[in-house]
Amino acid sequence: MDEYVSLLIVTVLAFVTPLLFSKTRVPVVVAEILVGLGVGLIAFLGYKLTGVQILESGVTVEVLAGIGFIFLMFLSGLEIDFGKLERGGRWTIIKSVAMLLMTMLLTYGLITLVDSLIGLDIDPFYMALILSTTSVAVVLSIVREMRISRTAPGQLIMVSALVADVVTMIVIAAYTINIQVIASQDFFYGVEAMGIVVLIVVSFYLTFKLGSWAMWHYPEILQKFFKLDDPHELGVRGSLAIIFTFVALSTVIQSEALAVLGAFLAGAVISLLFQEGAMLGKKLFGVGYGFLVPVFFINIGISFDFEAILSPTVLLIPVLFLIAAVAKILPAMLIMRSGDLKQDIATGVLLTGGLTLMIAAAQIGLSLDIISNSERGMIILLAVIFSAIMPIIFKQLYKAEVK
Repeated sequence: MDEYVSLLIVTVLAFVTPLLFSKTRVPVVVAEILVGLGVGLIAFLGYKLTGVQILESGVTVEVLAGIGFIFLMFLSGLEIDFGKLERGGRWTIIKSVAMLLMTMLLTYGLITLVDSLIGLDIDPFYMALILSTTSVAVVLSIVREMRISRTAPGQLIMVSALVADVVTMIVIAAYTINIQVIASQDFFYGVEAMGIVVLIVVSFYLTFKLGSWAMWHYPEILQKFFKLDDPHELGVRGSLAIIFTFVALSTVIQSEALAVLGAFLAGAVISLLFQEGAMLGKKLFGVGYGFLVPVFFINIGISFDFEAILSPTVLLIPVLFLIAAVAKILPAMLIMRSGDLKQDIATGVLLTGGLTLMIAAAQIGLSLDIISNSERGMIILLAVIFSAIMPIIFKQLYKAEVK
């Protein structure tokens, strides 16, 4: 029964959080983490005072949170609008890639410099990857809210966010898999890992090609995936099958990073195949953001290790905040060159910090001992700060004509 009580608490929190924060500027996903942190802090203080564990996540909530994590990465891939990438043009993509590369180099250089001065106990390259991410969901929602999605600067902002998410996700997966291969000291494990990566990429390609062929030759059958009143919800079932096909391949080498990449690619392939499938997208977002993803975010807060964050590591938060801000704002100023310096700075501000991918990278890094538990907590808090503050600063700086 304790399992169901824990699940009841989490689902009630998931229901009331959007209501409580509806009139604030805080994104709902950030609010869910904050609510979870509040409940977790109460439980932590209660345990310290009474010695009784007031609230535990429980196995059921942990399993649902794990599925929510995978589904979140799937939805992140689904957010990738390849039509926007195509409409943005080659020059927009080149500028976006250049901004990302400059960001990664600056971040790595600044972290290495700080490490040499004060002796950080972190992997500088992995931390640079984490700080180079961008939250596509937050960026797209703000750009649409500001009504600049069809302007040239708005297009560049969206394409830059999309490129940053795709590239950093792939590099994080490749880097962590390489660490696993080196740690195993097993030649055949390395061959197996490479084979699984190739298999996932080939599966992505074949799924896209097969889906494109089916859409061309059997459009009447595929229309069932988009029916509003489909009693069997074939679109949702097919999407789930694609997700777990990609994720299941990663279990062969026990790679969480590969599972995350697989879920991300599953979302990307569905976005590629069904760019006009608005109804299917709404159903999938309903399943994810209506239940599974809130469970994941709230559970992050509830299971947060407050003792770990009390370590000196927490003092790095302002340092990393400044590094990430400089590494995003400076490339935007140098590469965008829109003629309005304030708008260029605003672009860098909005692209600073990636909520979902930062947390995903922290989860992966902890599982592979790349980062410690206290560093994971620091990254989660940093992601919350970025997502809560940066959109507000962007709105203040960016002067858009609202039609």
